[in-house]
Amino acid sequence: MPTPSCPDILFVPATPFWTPQTILTLSLSKLGLPGTRTGIVVAPPQIAAAIAGTTAVVGLANGTVGQQLALKWVESGDILRFGREFLQPFYGEKARAAAAWARQSLDASGVDWALHAHEGAFFHWLWLRNLRIPTLELYERLKARKVLTVPGEHFFFGLDADWSHRHQCLRLNVSGPADTVREGYQIIAEEARRAM
Repeated sequence: MPTPSCPDILFVPATPFWTPQTILTLSLSKLGLPGTRTGIVVAPPQIAAAIAGTTAVVGLANGTVGQQLALKWVESGDILRFGREFLQPFYGEKARAAAAWARQSLDASGVDWALHAHEGAFFHWLWLRNLRIPTLELYERLKARKVLTVPGEHFFFGLDADWSHRHQCLRLNVSGPADTVREGYQIIAEEARRAM
């Protein structure tokens, strides 16, 4: 069995790029303002306008607090500074701690696993190699034990449905209280072991 692994480098710098076919969407909720539901779209003007129109219809009663906060941050450039100075260190520490708990729990269980390279979000992508059940089923088992995850099947759309990787990955929020995240990884390790 391959040795379980976890990347030592949690933040993999991404090289910015742009093409007319690129559409980047962001949300202020990911910048530590949950519930504001204010979106940022970087795309060709006609596509950005279409997304704005769709968002306007979907969120007719959307408050303007997020928009007002974001306007000053974007105009001043502070929005970029906030990510580097506050958000990345805060979530980076949570991600590093969670990776250590993953290593501790999953290695002890003998599960064949890996974490995908962490790119700064407050999620881990846990790959349970050789999982014998789909993550949709593992999700149900975990939910019964009060551990909520997102099965990989929801993210690998448009690809071959038989690609095994899409049935072996879970997206895990690691931004919660330390005790909750640590216990969650212990339960995931137990259930993954039963499913191997």
